[in-house]
Amino acid sequence: MLRLPILFACLALAGAAQGAVLVPADSNLQGQLLDDAGLPLVGPVAIEIAVFDAPVAGNLLYSELHDPVELRDGLFDLLIGTGQDPTPAAGFGPDLFSEANRYLEVRVDTGAGLEVLDPRLPISSVPYALSAAQAADAETLGGVAASAYLQAPAPGANLAVGDAIEFSDGTVQTTATVQGPTGPPGPPGPQGDPGPAVTTVAVCSSVLASVASCAEVCASGSQVVGGQVSSGGMCSVTADTGSCSLDINALGGRGACCVCTP
Repeated sequence: MLRLPILFACLALAGAAQGAVLVPADSNLQGQLLDDAGLPLVGPVAIEIAVFDAPVAGNLLYSELHDPVELRDGLFDLLIGTGQDPTPAAGFGPDLFSEANRYLEVRVDTGAGLEVLDPRLPISSVPYALSAAQAADAETLGGVAASAYLQAPAPGANLAVGDAIEFSDGTVQTTATVQGPTGPPGPPGPQGDPGPAVTTVAVCSSVLASVASCAEVCASGSQVVGGQVSSGGMCSVTADTGSCSLDINALGGRGACCVCTP
């Protein structure tokens, strides 16, 4: 079984952001191939590189072939992303590393078929890739374009309705008063103090046939609280200050029994 001590693996996996320093979409891989006796392997050999989403089994996400690869004392140096027959054809780039948990599998063919070298190598970001990941968001704030934000007015300036505001992309908008939707009703307020007590009086009177209501019986300025006007029978009312009644039949006319305010 072949052995592969990895001497150096540099994985620059982040893509270039617009306006940022261009980041290479390939990665350098160096190592030394040893045989079962621990002796350096003699080349040339074919090396296949594969990327999985798990340290064992898992899903094959990418593969490419490097053939031939020259060896010097078993040492090899190749650039992942420049091999033959890349699968998928989109190649080795940032989209391949949009999620964590990526593992590199190396397969070597010395002429007897591909042999998988275990274990797979976990792929980690390097400072160049980390820097590029930050640069990808350099022209946004929280993923929102700078043009979506207002430019701050000059120190001491106060905005008023009708003032022009210039956005960072050069567009200008005018401030305006906009009324938002009505909020929910608030809780009921405390109950007010009780009003002054109203005293009522009872008024019973024999009236002319033309009188049709207690409003004509109660004194001017008072209010009618209750009562009746009748052309026969008895009528009676009770108020805060007392009560009264009339035998309208005995009076031979029309009577009114009303409750009024003073």
